[in-house]
Amino acid sequence: MKRLAAFLLCCPAPLVAQGFVVAPYVAQNRSLPGTPSLVGLSLGTYRSALGLRVGAGLGAGQGSFAGGTTGGDAWTADADLVLDAGELPGLGGLLGGFLPAAFVGVGAEGLRGDGGTQATVPLWSYGAIVGRSLFGGLGIETEARYRVPAPLENRVVPEGFTRGWEYRLGLSLRFGGGGGSGGSFDRRGSTPAPVRVPSSPDRDRPATRPASASARRILGTAEQYLGTRYVYGGTTPRGFDCSGFTQYVFRQQGVTLPRTSRQQATVGDRVSTGGGRLAPGDLMLFASNGSRVDHVAIYAGDNRIIHSTSSGGGVRYDDLLSPRGRWFVAHHVASRRVLADGRSLVRALDAAALRSDTLDPPDRAPRP
Repeated sequence: MKRLAAFLLCCPAPLVAQGFVVAPYVAQNRSLPGTPSLVGLSLGTYRSALGLRVGAGLGAGQGSFAGGTTGGDAWTADADLVLDAGELPGLGGLLGGFLPAAFVGVGAEGLRGDGGTQATVPLWSYGAIVGRSLFGGLGIETEARYRVPAPLENRVVPEGFTRGWEYRLGLSLRFGGGGGSGGSFDRRGSTPAPVRVPSSPDRDRPATRPASASARRILGTAEQYLGTRYVYGGTTPRGFDCSGFTQYVFRQQGVTLPRTSRQQATVGDRVSTGGGRLAPGDLMLFASNGSRVDHVAIYAGDNRIIHSTSSGGGVRYDDLLSPRGRWFVAHHVASRRVLADGRSLVRALDAAALRSDTLDPPDRAPRP
């Protein structure tokens, strides 16, 4: 237990540099005397699939001391190392949008009575979380934690404290994490800034370059599949996922893209998203957690994208100036140009060097 505690306290800074999650919850704790109910809050910080989390719960008047005395205040405190498997591309789609995580941690729990009577037990614990995104950064979570008392030297576990499960139900709010790590998806330059769009629509003065002839052909092909349903792993007009759609559309114009959005973020030429350099036909890459690319769309000009989106039900246009479009603006991390003047910019050696990758998960944008 001492080694685990030291690891959690001294864990490297890169784990705490990326994004944050706040999660209020209600719980029932079967390792404390009287099986009290608690209300608590956890705060976490994560980088990709790894994170650190601290939390505390309180059950006023819910505890039961040895001998049957009731009315004690029950409490718990925990520090956890979390492996958020929901951040691994593809897994959310395989599980129907449910996002699992596992954790191990150290902490303490105890009871405190009105007369000053108190009992405290150090412990270690482990368990699992299953969450599901509702809209934006808001989600719902359930958790099961197995608590194991770990008495210090020359101390015994107070009567009534035992091994047992704590079950939680709560909400989660994720925020931050914008920017990401450019090296994950761009071999040739630093992390690009998010796309800049005007504060209000201006249809007569688009913020980007006019569409080239090759871009018009790409967009014309893409439009033929408006309304095609979203299918996880889909690569044909029977149903597309996001990267299956872009791969299929560009293939019709002689451009062979790799399979996943993360792979597509490494081919072609990097495009700066400032100064009106983004052009119709460019690929826009998005990262739900701010660091790992997991969604791709085709920029259509005039502050619009066309893509196959799970949250939107299939192939559709989205306006980047709309409330839903703002989610994509906030999670935009890179842009690539893969076709110019009728010529493919995808270098065969670059595409051939890519390793296999997991499929893209459903996007987490708010539903229209």
